[in-house]
Amino acid sequence: MLELLDVVVASPHVKLRQETSAMTERMLRAVSNPNVDIIGHPTGRRPGAREGASYDFEQVFREAARHRVALEIDCDPARMDLSPEHARLALECGCNFSLDADAHAPAEFAYVPMAAWMARRAGIPMDRILNFKPLEALTMIAK
Repeated sequence: MLELLDVVVASPHVKLRQETSAMTERMLRAVSNPNVDIIGHPTGRRPGAREGASYDFEQVFREAARHRVALEIDCDPARMDLSPEHARLALECGCNFSLDADAHAPAEFAYVPMAAWMARRAGIPMDRILNFKPLEALTMIAK
């Protein structure tokens, strides 16, 4: 079924407190799935409410880059995931990014400028952000 979709975003939502090794394996399976294009809110964190998942971020980010899987920068104020520190590490590992508001209502699209600010704060150049690219470039990136 996933192969029929234009874009597949895989996001951790449950069992975020797994052992680091188990969570690392889980994330490696996601980034190596040939149908996955983006990892959404890669830690699942909610600042002030719950810690994000703990895994070998460098290993997972390197594999994401190798498999051309982008990482989402989710600017929902309740999520703010990836953190600037994790985004910088992902950039160093060669990842591309997707900016997202995680909007569940039209008014929440107003969060989008915050995603650009988060990317800028992490030092991510525009050419590494998928949704800053023209449509023709995105179709060339598609798996």
